[in-house]
Amino acid sequence: MESASVAATAFAFSFWMVLGSGYGAVYQGTALLLAGIPVYLAVTARAAPLRRRAAGARPGR
Repeated sequence: MESASVAATAFAFSFWMVLGSGYGAVYQGTALLLAGIPVYLAVTARAAPLRRRAAGARPGR
């Protein structure tokens, strides 16, 4: 139960800080977070063949 109260307090504090930072900061942060999704997808797609090759090269399989 103690961890739930700590989590609730942390969530409330984080929400209060987001509200206190203002509309502009929240908007820009959200825009930058969403702009990173294509980068993540590109890096993940590029690394997939390397992971497949590495999985096939494991000794003992």
